[in-house]
Amino acid sequence: MKPIASVLVPLYNAGPFISRCLDSLRAQSCDAIEILVLDDGSTDAGPDIVGSHALQDRRIKLYRQKNAGVARTRNRLIELAQAEYLCFVDADDFVHPRYVELLLRAAREQKCALAMCKYEVVTSAMPDYAFPAATGANSCVHAQELIDLIYSKAEVEISILCSKLYERALFDGIRIPPDRIYEDGGTTYRLLHKAERIAVCEDTLYAYYMSDNSIMRSGFSDRHFDYYTMLDERLTAFSDWGCEEAYYLTQRRYCFKILDDRVQTKKGPALQAQDARLAEMYKQRCRQLLSNPRAGLPAKIMFRTFGRFPGFYAVIKKYRYMG
Repeated sequence: MKPIASVLVPLYNAGPFISRCLDSLRAQSCDAIEILVLDDGSTDAGPDIVGSHALQDRRIKLYRQKNAGVARTRNRLIELAQAEYLCFVDADDFVHPRYVELLLRAAREQKCALAMCKYEVVTSAMPDYAFPAATGANSCVHAQELIDLIYSKAEVEISILCSKLYERALFDGIRIPPDRIYEDGGTTYRLLHKAERIAVCEDTLYAYYMSDNSIMRSGFSDRHFDYYTMLDERLTAFSDWGCEEAYYLTQRRYCFKILDDRVQTKKGPALQAQDARLAEMYKQRCRQLLSNPRAGLPAKIMFRTFGRFPGFYAVIKKYRYMG
């Protein structure tokens, strides 16, 4: 029987976590799924652990490739998937037993091509995390509402590829950009826009593991310029789509992100070149932001002041969230 949903799991050196992930998928209340694991050249025991699970559960299929990065791995998993619906689960994460069931229910009840749920960040200090009981409640929002919230406190929840269920057709013409970080943020907003209406499951169904060496916690490096590539693409898309509020908010995020990164690059002489590059980027982006009619006088004063005195921004940010 053809599966209803394909669960796509990219695997790279996640041996300590993959059993927890697969156990949560094998325990799904929706049985009609396939679990596709693509090993991206792991050097640990992860693939062998998956192989052992596959011997016990025929829904698990293990594929292998030379190391190509998580984006290419996910893109290949999309091609391998057989089901009408797709969802991504990272190998170090795990999900509620009703994860697929409730996302499918939400998508079908709300007649949406994309459904999303709440998630919980878990760390090594939370080995016994247990999901709260699920209610199954769901609702529907227009994609534009979520896109306008893409820089709010709900940013990660909206932007990550995981914790969502997609109709396969949404990926026609859309793939995850390879060879850079922040690839989720460069993809999900396009899927939201294409879906137009989003089913929202009110339950926490996804556990997102945050490791101690996550990119979210690391210091500044050249790889962080990938974030600006993503913002450039968003600006182009939001302009094309006529999303004026999202366009303005992206301009603001661009300037705030540069200020944030300059706080990091001023910590050592080894980052002087990056700091100079960021300073020049700020001049250009600040001019564009302040020419936007949505930028009022307070915003103009604030961004001009922070541009001239980035150290002042660092002090202000320490005591008040600015983004």
